[in-house]
Amino acid sequence: TLAIALMASLREESRLSDPLADLDPASTQGRLEPVELDGSPDELDTFTRDLLTDMNTVWDRMFSDSGMPHREATRVVFREFTDSGCGGADEDMGPHYCTTDEVLYLDQAFFDLLFERQEELESGALAEVWMLAHLVGHHVQEELGITEQVAELAEEESSRLAEALELQADCLAG
Repeated sequence: TLAIALMASLREESRLSDPLADLDPASTQGRLEPVELDGSPDELDTFTRDLLTDMNTVWDRMFSDSGMPHREATRVVFREFTDSGCGGADEDMGPHYCTTDEVLYLDQAFFDLLFERQEELESGALAEVWMLAHLVGHHVQEELGITEQVAELAEEESSRLAEALELQADCLAG
């Protein structure tokens, strides 16, 4: 399919240059200590903004090296409810990507739970980073037309491939 060809093109073309070259050297050299977050709304906003900036830099480079345009992912951090292109986002939905407005919606209550368990999990902010990268993976799927291709399939095929879309977003997350 077209999406598979585009993904193969991205993978091949990205070998031409280092997609991490434009990142802050502190984020790409050596082993970084786990980030400890206290879960405050301002901290989550700053943390996710900075992470998304680095992720967008990497994907921009990969798309550019492939001669393809790239729309940077954007995010909204919310508590309880916010309007979205998908009809609204609430804490029952948790963090998610809306294909209609191409925005990552980050539910503060979900991240509160992760912050509470951070010490128990001994992972620093790894879960928060993975969640954001996974949602960016869905944004990349949307840009490549993969999401639309799956949606156009017959209902039984679409439901079978929904799990594959989630696994592919994990793969794109790194």
